[in-house]
Amino acid sequence: MDLGKTLKDIITKNPGMLQNDVYKMFDPLLKDSISEWLYFSAKDGKIRREKNGRTYQLFWNWQFSYEAEPN
Repeated sequence: MDLGKTLKDIITKNPGMLQNDVYKMFDPLLKDSISEWLYFSAKDGKIRREKNGRTYQLFWNWQFSYEAEPN
């Protein structure tokens, strides 16, 4: 499984999805990897994370080409 591509697909198809809900879609053992990917993708500007209570809403930054992004 390509975690990065899977997360991109989820975020683009579900704008505003909560990060906690993303975790629920995967094996709990992947939580740290997901968290790391989301953190660095936000830092790089690929996604936007908006604080929502104890979690974040996730949005894809469409300035980045969805198809051209390396995984």
